[in-house]
Amino acid sequence: MMSKRSRQELTKEIYPRYLKANKAEKIKILDEFTLRSPDTTGNTPSDYSNMV
Repeated sequence: MMSKRSRQELTKEIYPRYLKANKAEKIKILDEFTLRSPDTTGNTPSDYSNMV
């Protein structure tokens, strides 16, 4: 599990790209984020993609 600080740094890195992205790019960015910052809910990147 990532530390809170590491997760915040990753969010700062990804957020500007996310704001400029179209829907397809946002799905890829969310996949990248979830792969780089695993959580404990058991969700997979595709689970998050369906929420967009």
